[in-house]
Amino acid sequence: MLNRVVHRLKQFIFALKSRMTEDDRNFTRKYLKISEAALFDQLPEDIQKHSVMVARRALEIFMGHRYKIDERTLVRASLLHDVGKGLSRMGILDRTFLVMLRGAFPVLYDRLAAGGGRAGVHRDHAELAVELLRKAGVEEEVIEAVKGHNRPAAEGDSNELMILRKIDEGEI
Repeated sequence: MLNRVVHRLKQFIFALKSRMTEDDRNFTRKYLKISEAALFDQLPEDIQKHSVMVARRALEIFMGHRYKIDERTLVRASLLHDVGKGLSRMGILDRTFLVMLRGAFPVLYDRLAAGGGRAGVHRDHAELAVELLRKAGVEEEVIEAVKGHNRPAAEGDSNELMILRKIDEGEI
């Protein structure tokens, strides 16, 4: 529990000072198709930077992994995993509040999210991303990893999804 709080606190501080660099933009263009980049570019800058950091960490793990992993699927899913959040235009403080609420009071969080609005988008961003990604012509392997990144591990999860989930949650 304490590790998750520390991870979320680091994420908040990172979000406050995060800026996309030219190197980050070149990295995203190396992996994303034009239609995918258009979705990525609609995200707030701190979420873009978070996604780039997740993707870079995923690449580090990919290089030393002994299981079957598709590099492009892993990196693209990492870059696109939060595109559903772009539908709400929520600020850093609002997102931080919801993340902390979800961790401390999940029933209250679910009740608030059930009302829709920004909290609903926050909770359901992975599922909302699916439609955006399908419209953009993204492959099913990438979509499935994005769709599953916020749910608990399940039998049959791809290696790409398992890595994405663990990085995004701060476990690796």
